[in-house]
Amino acid sequence: MPEAASPPTIDQLWTLHGLDRAPSDLSTDATLTAQTLTAQTLTATHEATPAPFTPRDTSDLPVISLAMGALSGAPVLSTGHTPDLIVQRVLGEGGMGRVLLATQQSLGREVALKVLKPEVSSASTVQALLSEARIAGSLEHPNIVPIHALGLDTQGRPLLVMKRIEGVSWREVLQDPEHPAWTRLLVSTDDKLVASVQVLMAVCDAAQFAHEHGVIHRDIKPDNVMLGRWGEVYLVDWGIAARLAADTPTQLVGTPGYMAPEMLSGNVRDLDTRADVYLLGATLHEVLTGTARHAGATLYAALVSALESAPVVYGPEVQAELAALANQATHHDREERPPSAEALRVQLATWLRHRASSRLAEQTRARLSDLATAAQDAAIDALVPRLAFDRIATECRFAFAQALSTWADNPIAHEGLRTCLTQMLTVALAREHLESAEALSAELGAHAAPFAPALTALKRARAQQADEAREGAQYRREFDPSVSRRERLIVLGVGVCAALAIAGYLAAQGGASTATVKQSLAFALFSLGCIGTATWVLRAQVMASTLSRRMGAVVFLALLTITLNRALALWHGNTDLAAVLMGDLQLMGAICALSTVAIARWFVGPTLALYAGSALIVAYPAHAAQLFTLAPVLALGMAMVATRNARQRPLEAHEG
Repeated sequence: MPEAASPPTIDQLWTLHGLDRAPSDLSTDATLTAQTLTAQTLTATHEATPAPFTPRDTSDLPVISLAMGALSGAPVLSTGHTPDLIVQRVLGEGGMGRVLLATQQSLGREVALKVLKPEVSSASTVQALLSEARIAGSLEHPNIVPIHALGLDTQGRPLLVMKRIEGVSWREVLQDPEHPAWTRLLVSTDDKLVASVQVLMAVCDAAQFAHEHGVIHRDIKPDNVMLGRWGEVYLVDWGIAARLAADTPTQLVGTPGYMAPEMLSGNVRDLDTRADVYLLGATLHEVLTGTARHAGATLYAALVSALESAPVVYGPEVQAELAALANQATHHDREERPPSAEALRVQLATWLRHRASSRLAEQTRARLSDLATAAQDAAIDALVPRLAFDRIATECRFAFAQALSTWADNPIAHEGLRTCLTQMLTVALAREHLESAEALSAELGAHAAPFAPALTALKRARAQQADEAREGAQYRREFDPSVSRRERLIVLGVGVCAALAIAGYLAAQGGASTATVKQSLAFALFSLGCIGTATWVLRAQVMASTLSRRMGAVVFLALLTITLNRALALWHGNTDLAAVLMGDLQLMGAICALSTVAIARWFVGPTLALYAGSALIVAYPAHAAQLFTLAPVLALGMAMVATRNARQRPLEAHEG
């Protein structure tokens, strides 16, 4: 296969288009057409002599009545015609024609007229005006100036009637930060960049509409965007617009400061809608920097820049997302550009959404220094600095989250949120707030790695505290007098009932004075059996705590001791019941005395009651049986009062 031809160099293109013989003062920001070049250039490239204009070239156009008497060189109206258009003044003037302000009598409105200067009315200039009128007239869109009529004046020269725009060129506004037009543009925003992007989005709409109708503009730039008095945005000057794949002569057209590299061939068949996408990107570049994309000092330098279309290195003052979009849209390879003007508009709309997110993130990032300062005081957990830190941290965290809800990939918001969460984690660890620290660590993910040792240490400390708390709670429960208190009272009630039964029996037998040691042993065994049975039945409850078990052991040991004491007395033939009962009380007193040390200090009261009963038996042996009954009952009552008072301080009761 033959090798593909190398693309032409800038010097080859320069010669091909006859620019080596063009005027040296051609501007890089003015539209380049065949009419802007000299006759010598035209001779070298297209035609030896511009073909003269003849009325036959426009014989199919209607005559539009026009009165221009107030202007120099105005045509004379045809006899019998009442003019519909009365020219008021010149709105603008270029190399080939003029734009006039006229009053349309029939509709009572002002319109704009585009006419050719008599001295340049050649076949090519007429054809250019006709082409512009027919292309623009076929595009009915809110962002394209409506064409009202195309016809001839009274001398047969073409005349274009279009809507009169009350406004200024966008470039004029961009170059003047104090221009009055900014007042209208900033109605919905206080950001000039946002307002300019909104204008560019409207231009994208106009370009997309033209593309869908098979037309490319080929000269999109701020100069060709008009801003109306009421906020309208118009893409104007369709003079070099062309239909896609049209069979037109090879001719270099466009504005060098904005041209796409493929436009340098001058052949419409080399172009598609992405040439206009490039021009839209070049316009975005001017919005961002204030200069044209190919801002060369000379025409040659500008065309070199257009042919290379190297990426631009934007400064930090340029929004990174827009900078990337401008470079993408003006990429040398059109396959790398956004595929359409609509795709570019969508990316601009996305940036607008991101812009609100970015501004919120930037404003919140400024508060992170306040958060860092507050964190230094908040770590001590004092109330006032803690509340100040929590307030700032909550506000920053919420604001960054809001920014990310609008733009999930916002780098400023991501970094700011990480910084905020890191500060919060630092303070949470300093305060030993484990739950907050764990939640913040989970949210930070891998970024929490530096805090892992401190978090692990806090978890261990908290686990140890929890173990100690559980042990303390268990300890307090084991010695809480309220645990199983009802069951203990039932057991003691059984003992009291047994004592009452014994007292009743003695009364039936003639009184306590007739009781014997043998009977007292039987009574002790009876009481031991009753209390033992009750304890067995309620064993799960009575044995539920250490204190209950110890108190049960004291009662059981006391009954067992007096039973053994009476059995030994009977074994040794001791019939002195008073002496036996005195010994019983002394033994029970000794057991209570030991319980004062081993269980709780409130056993002191029962101990004293039992010893007091023993002493009274010595003094009043005849009433030994009654005193023996009274002393344990008194000791039991004192124990019940003591345990009730100790319910709120179980540890104190035990530790005493």
